[in-house]
Amino acid sequence: MSKIKYDIFASWHYGKFPYVLGAKAVLQDNGFVKAKGYERYQFKPCYLGSIEEGEKLKEKLLTLETERSNTLEIINKGFDARLKTISQWKNKDKI
Repeated sequence: MSKIKYDIFASWHYGKFPYVLGAKAVLQDNGFVKAKGYERYQFKPCYLGSIEEGEKLKEKLLTLETERSNTLEIINKGFDARLKTISQWKNKDKI
């Protein structure tokens, strides 16, 4: 079995924020990619670039995902606090 040479970075659509996944990959003759860590699957890429460019993009997306998660946590805590002030439930401290 020959070893796959991953020579590009590819991203493909995904159903959760940031709506793409990406990895080092190899472009197949059919236009799809085989990605490192996902060898059993083929994906239709929405982005192709050098490994260096792809790793930079991946880092930016991870940073954005962390910022989004932190912001949503703050927002949710604020709404939970507001809910406690108007709710009639017995166990307000469990909200």
